Amino acid sequence: MHRIDTANAVTNLFGAGKNGFGSGNPATNTQATFMNDEWCNTIQEELAAIPEAAGISLNKTQRNQVLMAMQAMFGGVRLGRSYVQSDWCWLDKTGGLILQWGSAVNPTAGPVTVTFPTSFNEICFGAMAILMDNLTASQSLHTHLVSKSLGNAIFGRTFANNGGIVGNAVQPIFWFSVGK
Repeated sequence: MHRIDTANAVTNLFGAGKNGFGSGNPATNTQATFMNDEWCNTIQEELAAIPEAAGISLNKTQRNQVLMAMQAMFGGVRLGRSYVQSDWCWLDKTGGLILQWGSAVNPTAGPVTVTFPTSFNEICFGAMAILMDNLTASQSLHTHLVSKSLGNAIFGRTFANNGGIVGNAVQPIFWFSVGK
């Protein structure tokens, strides 16, 4: 690949050695940057190599082939609303696994229902949670999966003191789920 290097390319437009295109100016009789076959062929072949490397046949009526190729080659990474949310994230590997994680709070004792940021399409392979809290050496918190579906998971929480179950915990949880 190379940057435009025709006779009237805008020299160093993007920094030293980084030529670019100029739009021209009829008032000063300055022509727009010339394009030549060498440059156009280079760009064409650089772009065409991306879908071809992914096994996609070029189709002049389809205008998203580079995107499709990149998703196929690199997993089509998409993240929930934005990469960092205060309470959740999800990662979709196109054609593969969906990984979701986050935190949840239910201030009342008993199970916590987590609604996944995005529902699984086929199956929820599993979900797990850990309780978040600072405890003394004689205290412990436990979670267990009560149920799971394509759209949510329910986790039970218990609190133990000196080895004996005291009751349902109220602590927030970190959770993680995997599916397709």
